[in-house]
Amino acid sequence: MVAGSATDDHSADEIQVLTAAVHDKRSQALASLATGTRDRGGQDKSLPLKAEAQAAPDSQPTQWTPWMDRVRSHRDAVLLVEVCCDHTLPEDDPGRRCLFTAAADGTARLFELSRVGAQPRVRQRLSLPAPAHGSGVLDATPRRSGSFCTAFAYRGPRPLGEETRGAAGGSAKIFVGYDCGRVICWDSYGQLAAELAGHERAISALRCCEGEADLVSASHDSTVCAWRLANGTQEDGGGRDCGVSVCLFVLSFGQNNPVSDLALLSGHRIVASTWDGRLRSIDLYLKACTNIVQASDCSLRALCASEDGAFVFVGTEDCNIKCWHFPAEPGPTGQSSEVLSWKAHRSQVTLLRLWRDRLFSASEDRSVRLWEASTGALLEEFCGHSGAVLTMCVSSGDQLLWTGGRDWSVRSWDLAELELRIDERARMLKMDQESASYKLHNWRLPHDLRKKEATAKGKAKAKAKAQRRGASPRDHSSNGPSPRGRTSRGRTPRGTSARGTSARDAARGKKKAPLPKLV
Repeated sequence: MVAGSATDDHSADEIQVLTAAVHDKRSQALASLATGTRDRGGQDKSLPLKAEAQAAPDSQPTQWTPWMDRVRSHRDAVLLVEVCCDHTLPEDDPGRRCLFTAAADGTARLFELSRVGAQPRVRQRLSLPAPAHGSGVLDATPRRSGSFCTAFAYRGPRPLGEETRGAAGGSAKIFVGYDCGRVICWDSYGQLAAELAGHERAISALRCCEGEADLVSASHDSTVCAWRLANGTQEDGGGRDCGVSVCLFVLSFGQNNPVSDLALLSGHRIVASTWDGRLRSIDLYLKACTNIVQASDCSLRALCASEDGAFVFVGTEDCNIKCWHFPAEPGPTGQSSEVLSWKAHRSQVTLLRLWRDRLFSASEDRSVRLWEASTGALLEEFCGHSGAVLTMCVSSGDQLLWTGGRDWSVRSWDLAELELRIDERARMLKMDQESASYKLHNWRLPHDLRKKEATAKGKAKAKAKAQRRGASPRDHSSNGPSPRGRTSRGRTPRGTSARGTSARDAARGKKKAPLPKLV
């Protein structure tokens, strides 16, 4: 159609108006798509038009809904999520409970968990720069300098009045491990507290501990080191004053055998997993390895242990989870043995955590699964992250599971609702099993046996009913008539006389009267 032609139904002005309306609708649709936020998993988080017009650009929802909402405060993979308690505040203070998160780009956030169901509010933002390669100078752009964070450990502030020793003190401490092999301790204000230099490759795990050592670190250089923060100051490579750190001991597990994970147990015992598939028990007092076992043929990537240290769960590279009875020292009564083993994920296991009698596992397949620790039965699967899940913790106060991963987000999962779902599913499964066993029992019986069983049940029911009435039950299985030609209820059967003979039989026995002769 040519605009402005005489044969057209619409004039040129009308066509211009229609075209402008179409362009307006298209621009509105594009604007609505631009204002909405879409995550990597493809979930559209855009607001409705009315709510978007009323809400401010930087406003956030005041309510926090587990399973749905998430925290996007980092721009890199989240490596640590931990719920802590600020003991410096009074017990009735709503900001006492906090959530600490840290990412690979060297940023850390401290959120306030003021009340159950409320949106976490950022209390403090920290930037922890990484040291440049070959020097002690701190660079504020870790990715540009070639160094980035690989492991975190957070120790919250100590309670008021508790005795503290050394440079560890009673304030909060943040230990950060970098890919260059250095470990740096920061205080709660983002100031350098101590530098721990001893590893040569990337740090794989950091664990805060009590006692003689303040920190235990594991690295890809096949070593485990125990550190203590001492009093005094020293000058680092960049001309700054920092605390003094003392390396208590170093344990080497061979060459090209990275240490993947650590677990602290009671009695100053540590369990370490390595890429050669072995579990090692380390005594901090003896400063030696006391027990070793070949737990898997492939490399171990994650581990966790029970509170008493009797059982250790390991996650392997071939997507399996194994449970081992692993005592501190081998002996005639305590030999190491494999208890359980099952296929857990579609990709390698990255994290394991025990909660009560349940086991949480995370994997590179972007899922978190909950298992029965005693049997290895799958109870629930959490799907929501669009990247591998790297860290998790359980908040016992509000019954929430917090997870963080490579999709830069932190999510929460409601464990109270999870328990209700598990109980309801167990009851439904029990009812289904009972129904299936009843049907299977009846279907397998032949027809005559089912009829005989039904007759026996009817007799038993009639007998019980008669006993309740106080009369003896009559036998209904006889083929002959009841006494005096009556049934058990006193009625005469149909077609039977009172003397017990059939009316038809009586009629047959009579002779027909002769017909009268006609004269």
